[in-house]
Amino acid sequence: MDFQEFLQEFSNACTAQEIECILVGAWAMNAYGVARQTVDIDFACEEQHLHHLEGIFNNHGYTRVYKTGLFARYRS
Repeated sequence: MDFQEFLQEFSNACTAQEIECILVGAWAMNAYGVARQTVDIDFACEEQHLHHLEGIFNNHGYTRVYKTGLFARYRS
């Protein structure tokens, strides 16, 4: 699955669950067409929604390596 497909699946999941979430870091820059190489995904959302999104990352080979109340980082 390429970046655009993953981003669409992530967006669809947020919409379906009514989760307000923001993609940050290099992946966010890639979404705007600024090429950045990275092996992790950084995003922010309310902590109670994190479990709804965890499966998407895990299904695509990402493991959570860092989490605070509003921020999580996943690495492949």
